[in-house]
Formats: sequence, structure tokens, C-alpha cells
Amino acid sequence: MQTNLDLQYGALLQPIIESAIRQQMTSMSTRLAFLLVRVAFASEQTRSLATNILGRQQGVTPSVLNEILDGSSKAAKGRITHRTPQLEDLIAEVERWFWEEDSKTHE
Repeated sequence: MQTNLDLQYGALLQPIIESAIRQQMTSMSTRLAFLLVRVAFASEQTRSLATNILGRQQGVTPSVLNEILDGSSKAAKGRITHRTPQLEDLIAEVERWFWEEDSKTHE
């Protein structure tokens, strides 16, 4: 009889747990999407402005500009996964922001 009750509770708990996980993931996904869009926009705007300004500098020919852009692209690819102490601090701050927002949502 106890096994039968355990199975019934298990069947009831699964949808509740799945719903809670889905809520949490939706909340996290929304915050991540906001952050990614904000970063992508700022990054592309900065890249466009920097390229425009650099291309207007005296002595910067189109070939020199392309060399600079290629070099900066390679450097960025090399650094994109490199974790520095400064990044660790920022990551911790963003994680705190995520959890604070989540706790406000569930109050």
C-alpha cells in the first residue's frame, strides 16, 4: 500500500517540479536575452564608430585598416574565452543580479 501511495505522490510531484523548472528557465532566459541583446547592440555600435574613426585617420589606408581589423579580430577570438579576475567579478555581479531578479519574481 505504501508503494502505491509513493507512486501516486511521485506522479503528482513530477508536473509540479517540471512547472517550477520551466518557470525558472523562462525567467533566466528572459534575463539572458535582454543582456545579450544589450551587449550585441553596444558592441556593434562601438565597432562601427571605432572603424569609422580609425578609417579617417591620416595615413590609414584601406589596406592598413584591413590589417588592423584582421589583427583585432584574431585578438578578440583569442580573448573571448579567457577569464580574468576582472571578468570573474563581473560574472559574479551578473549572477547576483539574476538571482535578485528571480527572488523578486517569486515573492
